[in-house]
Amino acid sequence: RRPQPWAAPMADAIVQNPEMLGPGERGLGTSFGEERFIGIIKKYDPPKKFGFVECPEVFALFGCDSFLSSKQIRHYDNDMMISFTINVKNSKPQAQDLQDP
Repeated sequence: RRPQPWAAPMADAIVQNPEMLGPGERGLGTSFGEERFIGIIKKYDPPKKFGFVECPEVFALFGCDSFLSSKQIRHYDNDMMISFTINVKNSKPQAQDLQDP
């Protein structure tokens, strides 16, 4: 998959200027608030304690999959579908608050 050419600049603009979004569209600052995405856990490596969540909507916004840390994965595993929110760190999405879809 290739990111849309507008994805990274648009995501950076949203993170740096949250006022671009209307009330209730997304959270303020670097959090996307309570907006939930649906994705599939891919490449989670327990010894390395991280992996990624594949989600077309997040990929369209940021041009990459969401980072997933061992602090967030709990009982979930590779190839499981999840619902999650994101937080943006260094212009990259990080999956958090994992739940069943």
